[in-house]
Amino acid sequence: MTQNNYQKIIIFLGLVLLSSFFAFPEISQAATYYLDANSGNDSSAGTITEPWKTLAKAQSVVVSGDMVLLQAGDYGSYAEANHIARTSYITYQAAAEATVHLDNIYISNSVGTDAYLSFVGMNIKPDWVDPCTTGQVGCEDPQYPDSTQSTYSKTAHAVTVVYANHVKIINCSIEGQSKHLTDYGVSIAFSQDVTVDNCSITKVQRGVNMMNDSTGVNVLNNHIFDIGASAIVQGTAGCTNALIEGNHAHNSRYLVTDDYAPRAVGADYHGSFVALRDGNVTVRNNVFHDGGRSSGMMTYTDGSDHFDNVIIENNLLYDIRNPYVLRFYLMGDDCIVRNNTFISMYRGGNDGRYKYETALAVHSFDTDGSPHLTLSNNIFIGAAFIPEDSRLSQNNNIFYSWYDSGTADSGWECNPNNGSVVFTCLYGDHPTTELTTPFNCGSSCSFLFPLDDWDGVTMDYTLAVGSQAINLGNVGLQTTDSLGSIGADGFLVTNGSTRTGTNHSAGAYEYIPSGDTTPPAAPTGLSVL
Repeated sequence: MTQNNYQKIIIFLGLVLLSSFFAFPEISQAATYYLDANSGNDSSAGTITEPWKTLAKAQSVVVSGDMVLLQAGDYGSYAEANHIARTSYITYQAAAEATVHLDNIYISNSVGTDAYLSFVGMNIKPDWVDPCTTGQVGCEDPQYPDSTQSTYSKTAHAVTVVYANHVKIINCSIEGQSKHLTDYGVSIAFSQDVTVDNCSITKVQRGVNMMNDSTGVNVLNNHIFDIGASAIVQGTAGCTNALIEGNHAHNSRYLVTDDYAPRAVGADYHGSFVALRDGNVTVRNNVFHDGGRSSGMMTYTDGSDHFDNVIIENNLLYDIRNPYVLRFYLMGDDCIVRNNTFISMYRGGNDGRYKYETALAVHSFDTDGSPHLTLSNNIFIGAAFIPEDSRLSQNNNIFYSWYDSGTADSGWECNPNNGSVVFTCLYGDHPTTELTTPFNCGSSCSFLFPLDDWDGVTMDYTLAVGSQAINLGNVGLQTTDSLGSIGADGFLVTNGSTRTGTNHSAGAYEYIPSGDTTPPAAPTGLSVL
């Protein structure tokens, strides 16, 4: 060994020795623990070879940044209240190929707490509750004719998040006992930064409910089906900064002929696919169909006296079980509806207005007099009821029919400007031409869907080649958030390409049937569901 190398070794050993006399800050390393409900033991080490058995054990040990992997099994409920604030996510995740069942997730604090909890890949289904524990006479009959909302006992919500910030529910299957015995799939209140992403939500009355000063709630890429009322509810008391994007919701029905349905109050119960009760919300890239007994999408007056900062873009709504697809009240500042396709139910009337139900109704604005509602690049198949009001502007839309309640054509409705097209117009006693096919402007304008009895039918909503809707829109009004270019049929393509002055369209979303009657778990792109 050379003298130079020998000296280097001596110096190194000296530094190691000196380090033992000084306190260096300890660096915390995130840990991974393992649970096995069938063969684990809470006295074990929590390793992959010696897993714990219960969630309670894991909850007593894990700290910010840790992960818990769950093997197949039934783990009961995850419950947490008033936990000390965390600084990074604790993740509970189903192991690969493992079916993990939770009765429910219940996070409920008395004040706002940074929960930082993430649940991935769980099957969340409340345990069976005897509907007749209320003891009411007739309860044993699931179709008891005098039943009310309180006749039957109900399960808890599948997922409850109250005063809990930073919570994620990802890739989970959420299933209630029935649409009449489980209220919410996910209920969120007084919480910030909550995400429900790529989940299947079914057999509940309402899919996702966000309310009571909840901010930054993201409802993304979920499949919500076989429900009783609304798929997504933006509730009262200041629920703001909400993003509803990429969801596929259908089969929203709530009939008195169902088992355990309330019967004493009326013939049926209903809700909108998206029920908005506050502003500051974006509804984007969703497909809603086969349901919506209380309009497809609606701003409700029981929650707000005005709606500001509402963006509704790139959605497809059709086969809505209500005369209204899109229904607006009290529209406030900066409300934008662009690049959507709204198709009301085929009605079969004798004139153009009544061939279809109402695609759009604007009932009222708030009273401050500033610019309010802008309609751009939309396709409305059905009647449009919109007041002649300076607070509304429109451009590059296709309106199947327009109704003006005045006695003369005094506005732009029947002679549209700004690049829009109206195929038939009815005002007062003004005669109208009957439209016998959708967009009766020749074969180049037709949608590819049947005219008769489309109730619940899966069909293709591609535009026909050469349709008047293709490139009708203004490219400057197309959204630019990496949605891709417009294809030859006029609908969005998820290729990430930049749009150009000749590559754009009215409308936005295409529904391509999957080949069977059962839709997939969630939308995976803008052109195929």
